[in-house]
Amino acid sequence: MTITYAHLLIVVRDEQLQAALLKPLRQTQWYELSAVANTAQALAQLRQSVASLVLIEATQAAADSFHFLRVVREDESLNQMQLLVLAGPEQSDLVAQCLAAGADDYLLTPINPALLKARCDMSVQQHYLRDQLESSVQAFEEMMALANDLRQTILPLGIALTVEKDFSRLLAEIVTQAKAICHADFGCLYLRPAEDLLQLAVAHHSSLTVDWTDPAGATAHLSPIPLDVPDPAARDVAAHTALTGQSVNVPDIYRFPELDFGRLQAFDARHGYRSVSCLAVPLANEQVRGVLQLVNAQDPATGRVIPFTRYHQLVAESLASQAAVVLHNRLLQERQEALLKFERELQIGREIQAGFFPAELPQPAGWELAAQLHPAQEVCGDFYDVFSIPAGKLGLVVADVCGKGVGAALFMALIRSLVRAYIQQYYYLQEQEEETPAGRPRLSSGDIPALMDVIILTNEYINNNHHEDHMFATLFLAILDPVTGRLVYVNAGHEPPAVFRQAGRLARLERTGPAVGLIPDAPYWVRELYLSPGETLLVYTDGVTEARNPAGEMLTTPALYKRLTPPITSATDLLARIDDMLTNHMAGTEPSDDVTMLAVRRQPQL
Repeated sequence: MTITYAHLLIVVRDEQLQAALLKPLRQTQWYELSAVANTAQALAQLRQSVASLVLIEATQAAADSFHFLRVVREDESLNQMQLLVLAGPEQSDLVAQCLAAGADDYLLTPINPALLKARCDMSVQQHYLRDQLESSVQAFEEMMALANDLRQTILPLGIALTVEKDFSRLLAEIVTQAKAICHADFGCLYLRPAEDLLQLAVAHHSSLTVDWTDPAGATAHLSPIPLDVPDPAARDVAAHTALTGQSVNVPDIYRFPELDFGRLQAFDARHGYRSVSCLAVPLANEQVRGVLQLVNAQDPATGRVIPFTRYHQLVAESLASQAAVVLHNRLLQERQEALLKFERELQIGREIQAGFFPAELPQPAGWELAAQLHPAQEVCGDFYDVFSIPAGKLGLVVADVCGKGVGAALFMALIRSLVRAYIQQYYYLQEQEEETPAGRPRLSSGDIPALMDVIILTNEYINNNHHEDHMFATLFLAILDPVTGRLVYVNAGHEPPAVFRQAGRLARLERTGPAVGLIPDAPYWVRELYLSPGETLLVYTDGVTEARNPAGEMLTTPALYKRLTPPITSATDLLARIDDMLTNHMAGTEPSDDVTMLAVRRQPQL
């Protein structure tokens, strides 16, 4: 049987007897030996270091009328020691008195070394086994008490917290129950709104009869705790718990230099209070979401401040675990509600944005127009537009705003509105100045000035009013005369459109200026061409050529036109072919950019 390391105290006045005791015991490596001459010295020694076994002369035990034996048995910090009385055969009555006063056993003198060692080993082992038994019983009692508290308080509290709708009341209830179960005088709960900060959410103090359930009011008493303190010794106990995810149980905060208790000590000075014991446990569920801190555990019978026990810590950790799950679910619910609201707002935004696009494309006699738009997100920064202008002509617009999402969608709406407003303004003013006898405007020579007017005014408006937003858009703007096939256009930094000519020839409409909103007072040029019967104009955004496959490879412009082999039979068929091409290339990969296409085909003459 293994003997544990033990401290033996010998209380013997006779030096020869001391030597006879010490010599054989020193041969045992697991004994730490001390020797004193009287019971006064023995008590002073035991106050500094409690022994496992005390060997005392019967005459020394009786010298103070057995006071030493009675003190040892009545003192909670000493009464677990084994007391072994040394006496001669003629001292049987004295031995009986010693046993009655509190001694555990006796050993006859003169000393037999083998018997002495055996009796000491047995006594120490009994002490060790008793400690083990008491520790096991205590652990069992704690587990039973914890099980009862789990069944009767903590689990029902978890259910109650789950159905609590008021978040402030939920936090207050966590602190209230933790204080009640652990008999703490002061409790507070910190939440972690950011990675580098703990924010006090609620605090209850029984002695000061105040409750700080409002975070703003609570913060006035205990300020937020930074978590970015590199020195552990300068780190607040709550910060240490949040960063390590480990509980901290301190018997006296004024005698624990390993952590910083300056905030609690400043609170004591401000309110005339004395914080002693402190327990901080993390509210952890996958990550630490807060810290529950309790101060000054109290003996339920006397009200005396005591250290938080291991049982208190187990209960607090169980409650904190329950609270962490509730808080986690609550945060998930709030985030879900926010996401649903945001999703609904995005849906409304998409519906509003859809209203910006033509419900139906004009189809002049002898022409076919088709368009497609595939947003990468709920709303997009691409747009197309086809609208009628005087003299039976059509305005054609395809644009791509930098960026994605809501910001790009709002900027898209702005540019569309500017283009429409400026072009309508131009032709309205022309109508006011020039009228034919038939009442129709003479605009055949006004299309080029109209495009220049629109593109310059749009560019200047964006630069003057939204320069700090760093937003710009590529824009292809054209006016088509369906009677003659004449197309005048401005390509403001846009992906060059393609014209599929007769006999498979391909023409590209290169850029005639920078993107709108990019450069103040930027120069622009207008170009023109004619679409003959059987020819098709294709305008698209770079979401087509920059579409990526699972390996991250882009489709590219050369690959696009290589696969668009003649004949082009219709505008609708052309866009369908590109759609199939993108589907096959992307192979299920999520689109990284919006895709917009507009095809304008002049029907062949029969």
